[in-house]
Amino acid sequence: MLRDHLGKFGTDKVTGFKGTIVGCLEHMSGCSQLFLVPRVGDDGKMIDGQGFDLQRVEFSGEKLVLDNGPTPGFDPSALPSRRS
Repeated sequence: MLRDHLGKFGTDKVTGFKGTIVGCLEHMSGCSQLFLVPRVGDDGKMIDGQGFDLQRVEFSGEKLVLDNGPTPGFDPSALPSRRS
């Protein structure tokens, strides 16, 4: 299953691009893609992630697991309160 790759570390075999797999996409045509996001650069800035076809990605390392609690996703309590 494509979602089983979420949280793994991957490297694109063609370009050498490396990152944590944070997204997956399965097209109607049968093409499966993984979205890799690299670590923050040496300058402390975020580097844009990239999507790659599944067969181009080589997996390594341990899987990153996030504890999203009983209700993963958007957390309205994290928003600043509005005052009139």
